[in-house]
Amino acid sequence: MKDREAENQPHINDPGIVEMSMVPGDTLKDDDDVIKDHVTTVEDDLRPDDILQQLGGCGTFQILLAVVIQSMKLVVAWGMGSNSFFAFVPKWRCADIPIAQNYTSGYENETLLCLHDNNATRDYWNEQCELPSGEKCQHFEFEKSIHTIVSEFDLVCDKSWVTATIISLQMIGMMVGSFIVGHLSDIFGRKIPFISSMAILVVFHLVCYFSVNWIMFAVGRFFVGVGSAFFLSIYCIMQGEYMLSKWRSTVISFPSWAIEMCLFTLVAWLLHDWSWMTLLIILGSFLYMATWFFIPESFRWLVARDRFKEAQNVVKQLEKCNRRTAPDFDKIVRAFTDDSQPESENYSALILFRNRSLLRITLPLITGWLSLGLISYGIGFGVKKFSGNFFLNLFLFSILSIPSKSITIYLQNVIGRKYTIVLSFCVCFIGGCVVGVIQYIDTPYKGGLGNGFALAASAGVDAAWGPMQTLTVELYPTVARTTGFGFLSVLARLGAVIGPQFVYLEDYVPGLLYFVSAGMAGMSILCVLCLPETMNTTLIDKLTDDQEKQRRHE
Repeated sequence: MKDREAENQPHINDPGIVEMSMVPGDTLKDDDDVIKDHVTTVEDDLRPDDILQQLGGCGTFQILLAVVIQSMKLVVAWGMGSNSFFAFVPKWRCADIPIAQNYTSGYENETLLCLHDNNATRDYWNEQCELPSGEKCQHFEFEKSIHTIVSEFDLVCDKSWVTATIISLQMIGMMVGSFIVGHLSDIFGRKIPFISSMAILVVFHLVCYFSVNWIMFAVGRFFVGVGSAFFLSIYCIMQGEYMLSKWRSTVISFPSWAIEMCLFTLVAWLLHDWSWMTLLIILGSFLYMATWFFIPESFRWLVARDRFKEAQNVVKQLEKCNRRTAPDFDKIVRAFTDDSQPESENYSALILFRNRSLLRITLPLITGWLSLGLISYGIGFGVKKFSGNFFLNLFLFSILSIPSKSITIYLQNVIGRKYTIVLSFCVCFIGGCVVGVIQYIDTPYKGGLGNGFALAASAGVDAAWGPMQTLTVELYPTVARTTGFGFLSVLARLGAVIGPQFVYLEDYVPGLLYFVSAGMAGMSILCVLCLPETMNTTLIDKLTDDQEKQRRHE
């Protein structure tokens, strides 16, 4: 009798249960509603982190995803990091001045490559902006051993301001892109704007390559900034939403940018030509557009948006790739369809200030992200002012980030994300103070000491990027994660616009850039200490008045 009664009870996986969800006048519910009805009698529920844990935590799928996304960052790193190379000023002379007047060492028919006398070389490349008559020079000759946009568009003398303006326009493009993509990826998903970034880079690097004047080049670089922001505002989240806490810090803080910039320095040193570098970036971006067919949408975003059917398909993909058996997906639906969970909404950047929980984390993060942009791009753009070989300095700045970033990967899972950021900014603070003071001390080791502590300050701020990004990803809920991340990225780009200006102001106030950097690092330390720690905790998916109540320890 009991067996017969059990047979008459509707089973949770019985297709016939669909009929029970209909009443007269209703139409058949869609797949997501059917899945919701399936879980009405299920007692235990699962969160996305539980699903990831049962699928291996960090399996083959997560490793492949991280490798692909980190390699995609190469074209973005080369596009952004090329500013210092593109803006490098080769040796030049006014071609309107006859060689006999300009260069009187007896080598009138020689070029730079044939000159072996250092004094003669300096006389030849005298960098004069005016003719002996007082008129402005109209034509310029540059050394042939290196080709940058300065030599391409004659950006010297009364056009010397153009290079800094182009870089600032690119940073403004990144600000615009970060603001736009934050909203797009929270509304339409991570995948579309993420892959679109590669298409944007292809199109507007082509515009730069075929530029006939610096204005056309500047427009192209503006949209290169937009495309770069699309990628940089999402790539941490794309990886982080598929990882558990102990692996999240590794994939986000992995020093791929530093490795790729070391490679960029090597290739730039071999080619010595901005146009060939641009062609390589175009080729790489075009090839990476094919990742559309391999990278799935974030299943955590799909769940948070109640798109359970699509999320279930992604989970099946993980199950197949990781060779693990996924738990009953109906259990995860229950966690997002009970009465205690708020409905999914589309949020603007205003929610970061209207919601009290988000406001408490957004205000301290503002200072930290602004500092990251200002210090990183300020010191980075000032590389060309350091003593020694330009390419060697650029290489050292890049390679020193590798050990510092690697150390932070370990520290984030030992002392936490928050205190790793504090430690990194402390190094930056000390380095900035020392370099600033050295500018006012007369010592024969001034150049070496300045370079050394500037490298320390740069390594400190580079080390802070990874844990700051990890902390930001883990603090914001899924439904507003890219909105918050994108908004803070806007502030980092604002800092990147301001930072290079201090390089020029140092001609009037020596050490100003480093005193400002030290001050910003000190303020960031105080602000970060006000934030909660997220080490070994799960991500939050829905937005509530008290976010920390949703956070659980793994």
